Amino acid sequence: MNYTTFSRNLNILVFSLALITLTLFSCKKEENRLEDGGLTKLVFTVSGVKESSNNIFASLPTNTEAVIPTAQHQKLNSQKVSLQTISSTEDIKAPLYNSSATTSKQTKNKLAALVTMTEGYEYRILLYNANTGAYETTVLATAGTTVEIPAVKNREYKYYAYAYNNTDDIPVPTNLTDPTIETPTDKDFLYASGTCSANEEGTPIPLIFSYKTSQIVLKIDSDRLFGEIISYDIEFADNYLNKGEFSIKNGTLNSTTTYSSSISFNEVDTTQSNTRIARFYVADPSAITSYKVKVNSILVKFPNEVQEELITTPQEVEFDTFSGELGKKFTGTLKLWYNFASRTILHVTRTGADAYAYAAQPHISNISLSGAAFNMINEKRNYGNLPNSIVRTGNFVHKRCSVNGQMSDYLAEKPDITIISVYYRMDEDDRTSLVDYINQGGVVLLMTDGSVPLDRDAQIDFFRTLFNEPSINVANNSYSAGALYKLSNIDDEILNGPFGDVRGKHWGEDASATQAVSNLPENDITLYSEAKAANGTAAATGATMFKHKRKHFFWIGDGGFLSNHLANGIYNSNTIEPFATVNTAIAASRHPDPRYNYNNYPIPKPYGYTGNGIAAGSTLVYNSVIFANIMSWAIANAEFFGINTGGLPADYVDL
Repeated sequence: MNYTTFSRNLNILVFSLALITLTLFSCKKEENRLEDGGLTKLVFTVSGVKESSNNIFASLPTNTEAVIPTAQHQKLNSQKVSLQTISSTEDIKAPLYNSSATTSKQTKNKLAALVTMTEGYEYRILLYNANTGAYETTVLATAGTTVEIPAVKNREYKYYAYAYNNTDDIPVPTNLTDPTIETPTDKDFLYASGTCSANEEGTPIPLIFSYKTSQIVLKIDSDRLFGEIISYDIEFADNYLNKGEFSIKNGTLNSTTTYSSSISFNEVDTTQSNTRIARFYVADPSAITSYKVKVNSILVKFPNEVQEELITTPQEVEFDTFSGELGKKFTGTLKLWYNFASRTILHVTRTGADAYAYAAQPHISNISLSGAAFNMINEKRNYGNLPNSIVRTGNFVHKRCSVNGQMSDYLAEKPDITIISVYYRMDEDDRTSLVDYINQGGVVLLMTDGSVPLDRDAQIDFFRTLFNEPSINVANNSYSAGALYKLSNIDDEILNGPFGDVRGKHWGEDASATQAVSNLPENDITLYSEAKAANGTAAATGATMFKHKRKHFFWIGDGGFLSNHLANGIYNSNTIEPFATVNTAIAASRHPDPRYNYNNYPIPKPYGYTGNGIAAGSTLVYNSVIFANIMSWAIANAEFFGINTGGLPADYVDL
């Protein structure tokens, strides 16, 4: 081998070794780089949906309707019905939905001001490289479970998430470089965004969604219509609704357009009886400070089968005072009120202790001395024709029977409603006349007391004749003044009426022993309270409060159920005068909802003696609320099936 050949081979060897060394070094360097920024994962979870930051109704009690007090009344062609329009604004809350997905998990996190997204609701995440802006991946996920996305350790990412607040699938944007999506018109649109890096594997990244649309809600409330809406024709007066092209990266609207929609009240409001909802979604609520709807027709069928068209000339009504904020629900309510006619009330009670208003009667000699029960039913904000009357009715005409043996004469004049209490003793004519009066459609509230046993015993034959049951008996149930009786959980006008929901609550016995009726035909009555007191242990059978299912007859086993000798307010005793109303001069009796903080509004009273683990005065009794609801029931029955309005049909079932 010559020197030249050797030298050339040596150079090749050195170059090869250098190349191998460089390659190995480069590979080691890349290996080290991958080790420093190796693969890991991003973990996302949903923290909740952010409520609006300025909930103007946060200070109202939870049992009140959060409405802005902008209400107007429209006169309809029907003289029987009036239309009230109410505008309101409130935060969108998850529980407003009536889908089967609504669960107790949709609760408010008070510390974070978040509403939990329901488990199973879907959302989509888009992931981008924060440095280059390049699209990385997208994942469809569900609330209630974590989602893991592969990522490079220490790399920064931009994430964008959006959802419909339901279980609907969520589309992938067509253009992932500059992604946009059209805001839906039939559901919410939620959005979240942020920057993250996978520094610590497995550390959850919380998604906090916010609303990027608002709701326009139209309600038709027939709760106080006392009739069924057969058909309706209601439409928007203009194109108020809008949708938009939403930029996912910017979190803003690129553009908006209006859209039109028919009004169909297909959703049932789960919080308000007999109320149906039409719901619409808008991307730019600031463009809607008010809207009008045109009411073309509303056909109604009343309980007596009479049908009436309430609108013969189309009317436009306006809803306003909307704030224009995202995440708000702007509600316009069409509330229909039945206007009841004036009715005559016969009060049957002797003049002893007249100021206690045992039969809700005016004082026999001086109306200014009348007790709280009379003043409650005579209060026009409770029963009247004012725009804010709770029961819309004409004036009551009061008649008074205060002498034993004269009730049959008064019943012959056919009063619409009769209230009977202590002290009155029925004779044979009274009993016969009362049964006949009830069978013709007369409305009766009878309160039986045991303080004068002869008065009570004189009623037994009346019960036996009315129910055609000779074994019925009325007797002392062994409980006395301050006894507490738990009410049934029945959803009707008595226990869940216009003056309050008292289901499962209590009423209180006044002064003397409670009476119980035994051997009543169970199929003929609706039982509201049994004979055994909640604050007692002695066994007792029978009923202490019930109504007849096929006649307008209501009974209570205490003649002092309405007892309160004050004009209004609460008498300070745990065992007597359980009837209570607001007295605005006494702070202790103020109603918690300021809309009802006026004299003579019915409220509960702390009551009861110690017994069966219940402390004295620790239980609220709702005698006045029950009676207020009873009067609404009585007025409605007198209107549609009363002794002066056609009487009881053969197939009548109590309202």
